[in-house]
Amino acid sequence: MTPVHWDDVEPYRLQHGHIDAWWQLLSRKAGSLGIAVNRIRVEPNRWSTPVHFHSVEEEIFYVLEGSGLSWQNGSVYEVGPGDCIVNRPRREAHSLRAGDDGLVFLVYANRVRGDSSHLPRAGMSNLGDAWTEATWGIDAGFAREAEVGEPEVGEPEARRANIVGTSDLEADEEGDRIVGSKAGATLSGLHHRTLQPGKASVPAHCHSAEEEFFVLLEGTAVLELIPGPRLTMEGAESERHELRPGHVVGRPPGSRVSHHIVGGDEGGTMLVYGTKDPNDI
Repeated sequence: MTPVHWDDVEPYRLQHGHIDAWWQLLSRKAGSLGIAVNRIRVEPNRWSTPVHFHSVEEEIFYVLEGSGLSWQNGSVYEVGPGDCIVNRPRREAHSLRAGDDGLVFLVYANRVRGDSSHLPRAGMSNLGDAWTEATWGIDAGFAREAEVGEPEVGEPEARRANIVGTSDLEADEEGDRIVGSKAGATLSGLHHRTLQPGKASVPAHCHSAEEEFFVLLEGTAVLELIPGPRLTMEGAESERHELRPGHVVGRPPGSRVSHHIVGGDEGGTMLVYGTKDPNDI
């Protein structure tokens, strides 16, 4: 799959009472198969979603711009650019509230068959797009949550361990800050990676079962796609794609096409998300 820039992904608005946010389905546009990665822009002093938790999916949030509050089980915690939040299945009922300057973040989810979500305040559960009252469509839960009203917000508390600031972590020898696992992720991983000018972040490789997703945050880079011997014999050729901030790259498993990302003249930073499939090669 070729890179996609988030400016080219049409946003759609979910607006119900106190919930008001614009969604861009990045992973769908980038050809991902088993994960969901969305860019969400929340209007000032509004909420991103109904308060909810998932039965088996793990969600990782990464704040790009603005400020706001992470609402978890009735308590709130201040968040801003570079913060990573992990909400584990069946643990934290959660949502995000934007501050006066709005809030823009990425949300990653390891799509799991059989997952359902529950809205404890609205009294509804879903499986896929169907809600327990046989109302179809994602808007059903959002509308019910709007009827319940805006969640109460008290004074922000000291951060829980599932909220980590990227700048608070030391980078390893490869320039990685492993933000996901530091915030408690166990089913998937998120790294904040520094790209050195003219150097590959990791050797060219492909996965049999794990899916990866890349988001360039700063600087420039080059994505190289290198087909395996069999594909080369069938006429496939290597590809090079220039990347700038906002470019996203989906790498589904089993493609037989290796990839690596080389830092541009000025280097850069990117987010690397991956599923942790124990059967991966």
